[in-house]
Amino acid sequence: MSLEAYWAYEFLCDTPIEDLLATWNAAGPWTWSLRDSYWYGDYLNSRPVAGVRVRIHEWEASKYTALLQIEQESEAEQAAIDAIMLNLLSRVKARGVVETEPYD
Repeated sequence: MSLEAYWAYEFLCDTPIEDLLATWNAAGPWTWSLRDSYWYGDYLNSRPVAGVRVRIHEWEASKYTALLQIEQESEAEQAAIDAIMLNLLSRVKARGVVETEPYD
């Protein structure tokens, strides 16, 4: 059993959120869905393995955040989740990827 991990990235990307959804679902390995939130508006959500949640929020045109969480009971490793997320970001030509404070 690992410790809970909670981290976030900020990035710039000219790809609309609906196209991120299509590109990442085609690329795999995670399955994404488009959700709606009163607070966050439209966002992407993935639960790639038990105890892991990844959300992508668009804050303004071309400015996104990725919020990643591994729950304490999950066997997932942060390095493995990070590697997949960073690969997905490279597929959509994300730029200026920087780690930022997680939020909720």
